[in-house]
Amino acid sequence: MRNLALVLLLLNIVFLSWQLLLPQPNQVNQPNQPNQVNQPNQANQANQANQANQPNQVNPENSDYSHPIPSPEPEELNQPPACFHIGPYTDKEKLDELINLLKSNKNINFEQFEVQTSHTRVLRSIWVYLPPFKSKLAAKNAIQSLKQAGFKDYRIVAKGQFQNAISLGLYNKPLYAEIRVKNLKRKGYKNIKTQKRYKDVTKYVLNVRIPTNQQALLLNMFQEKFQESLPKAVHCH
Repeated sequence: MRNLALVLLLLNIVFLSWQLLLPQPNQVNQPNQPNQVNQPNQANQANQANQANQPNQVNPENSDYSHPIPSPEPEELNQPPACFHIGPYTDKEKLDELINLLKSNKNINFEQFEVQTSHTRVLRSIWVYLPPFKSKLAAKNAIQSLKQAGFKDYRIVAKGQFQNAISLGLYNKPLYAEIRVKNLKRKGYKNIKTQKRYKDVTKYVLNVRIPTNQQALLLNMFQEKFQESLPKAVHCH
């Protein structure tokens, strides 16, 4: 019995020693305290304090900003219109076709169409001739001389102011008339005469006015379809 008591005493001492050596239950796998889990550090606290004192700032790109920023008025509202002269044309029907075509263009806002009319004299032809001879017989003798010199295209004027004159050609370009005169003078005909003949022509110029920001559209349209009569920019009246 005495030995049994000693064994039990030793076991109690060993158990108590083991209990003392073990860590306390509140230190093993002790969870973080609630006030430490989400507690911000001092720097975060300072930032939050500063943000609380700052006025609210809105980034228009990242938020539904309900107050629109006023935009400046378009520049074209303050710009004068652009004006152009188109022509001149001598064919009224051709001009009317052009006006109808321009009006049908939905990309250009024509603010004004105005047709300006003018009358002028233009060179129609140049007449090359030998002055009237005293008689028809003298004119015929001159014709034979021209034929022997190798010239063609001539005739005797039968009546009127230039009766018995010899017509040597009617030319619509001055250069051709000059060549004819030089050839005749080279053959000895020194008294060659020329007469310019004119005709009255009505010319039409189309004046248009469009917004300034559409003038490139107008110029491109004419470069593609009407290169023979490109619009000319002028001051608006």
